[in-house]
Parts: sequence; structure tokens; C-alpha cells
Amino acid sequence: MAYPKKTSPEAIRAVAINLLEKEGEAALTIRRVASELGLAPNALYRHFATRDVLIAAIADEVAKRLLAAINKALGNQKPKHGKVPAERQVRTFASNPVPDPNDRYGGGRKRPSQTVGA
Repeated sequence: MAYPKKTSPEAIRAVAINLLEKEGEAALTIRRVASELGLAPNALYRHFATRDVLIAAIADEVAKRLLAAINKALGNQKPKHGKVPAERQVRTFASNPVPDPNDRYGGGRKRPSQTVGA
């Protein structure tokens, strides 16, 4: 089944980033992004299962843009005094998954109520 171009992940991210820039995080909902694209909200779930997944995709896109800007600004400069180049720092940040905000215990550890004998 063919899908309209406006349902591509790139188009969805672009609209979502625009909403964030103009109206802030409160405006960023699946329903609102779908409305801006002229789609039903269900159309977005094909690419982004939840709002949190969409936010993670936006963060990844923004990190890539930041890296491109840093590369452009630095050109071919070499690090001085053993400092880690900014590019590597941004790549490390961008390659690490966004932590689950609901995982209070971190690292996917089981909550006390999920352990045996609790």
C-alpha cells in the first residue's frame, strides 16, 4: 500500500520540530502533528508508536544538526591539549538511547514488586 509523502518520518519530524520551536513542548501531541499534516492521528503511529518515541526521534535529528554545525564550525581542526573533539562528544551523546522517563530504577532493573518473593 502506498502512503502519501506527508506521512514520511521526515515530514512528521519536520512538523513536530516546527511546533516545538513555535509553541513549545505542550503543543507537541500526536493529534496536533497529525492535524498540521492534514492526517488522522492513526497515520502517525505507523512511524512513531508514542509521543515519547517521536520526541526521541526529534532529539536524534537535532543532535545530527548540531553535529553538522559543529563540523562546519571546526572544519579540519585537530584537538589541542588532549581534549576530546566536540564531534566525538556529540556522536557519543547522539548514539546513546534516550532513557525511559518511567524507569525510576535505571538500566531496566526490576522494581521491588517485580522480584521473586516480594
